[in-house]
Amino acid sequence: KIFISKLIISGFRNHIDTNLDLSNGISIFIGKNGQGKSNLIEAIYMLAIAKSTRTSYEIELINNEISKKNGHVQISAIGKSDTKNIQAQIDFDVTTGKTNPDKSLILRKSLRVNGLVRKSPDFVGSINVVCFEVNNLEILTGPPSNRRKYIDILISQTDQDYIRTLQRYRNVIKQRNYLLKLIKEKKSSEKELSFWDERLIYEGANIFLSRKRIIQKLIEFLVPQHAILSGGDEIEIIYRPKISTKQQNINNLTREEIESLMMENLRKIKSLEIIQGISLLGPHRDDIEIKFNGELASSR
Repeated sequence: KIFISKLIISGFRNHIDTNLDLSNGISIFIGKNGQGKSNLIEAIYMLAIAKSTRTSYEIELINNEISKKNGHVQISAIGKSDTKNIQAQIDFDVTTGKTNPDKSLILRKSLRVNGLVRKSPDFVGSINVVCFEVNNLEILTGPPSNRRKYIDILISQTDQDYIRTLQRYRNVIKQRNYLLKLIKEKKSSEKELSFWDERLIYEGANIFLSRKRIIQKLIEFLVPQHAILSGGDEIEIIYRPKISTKQQNINNLTREEIESLMMENLRKIKSLEIIQGISLLGPHRDDIEIKFNGELASSR
């Protein structure tokens, strides 16, 4: 287990110059509203997953004074265990775009592990963090995308290859959707779908197998723990992968059978996908059902 022994935050949201030395064990941060408690947690979580879960616009992470004057933003932490130390660091260089008519800010982001520049897939998981905040309740009650995101972050912190697989898969869906629209407009041929179908199936099968493994581990751990904490209430987690047009038990299928099933179903829905101009089958449409005493959490 790794604990954060030192945390440095400068120029991040309302943290101008925060420098904390932490000991192994529980740390409690107390303060009034608006003093930066949530921002502190956000910064720590960014060191685990390389991005914010609270905004997609990184310009919002920059302190107002730095936005006005340009400058440097840094989030850095040292993680310690019995056998090693790890330093994870995120930097933003903030400059005004002189060639931009609106003088908008330009951010140059870099990620480092032990001082060496890393790409996102090699940075994520250097320090593992479990983060719970009020918005996480939407994992239970919100749309399937919330549950997919949670599972993907969980896997990515322990499997760097999974991040690369997700990146490739998202590119496949983007290119395939673009092609479907061209086919709909009679600007391209259906034959061109074959390549992207094969890529969707290959990368999609990788994602399905990774999600299936981690969800099974969650079930093995969560079900007995939930029963203890709740006084005997039941919880179910059911993985609903979208690799077939019908609901069926696919947990025991081999990889070859999964790929064959996906190809068969892509052929069945090809006309519908062309009409709608989007990919209707694949992990980007998966769901994870969570039930309490037989009732869907999302319906509560």
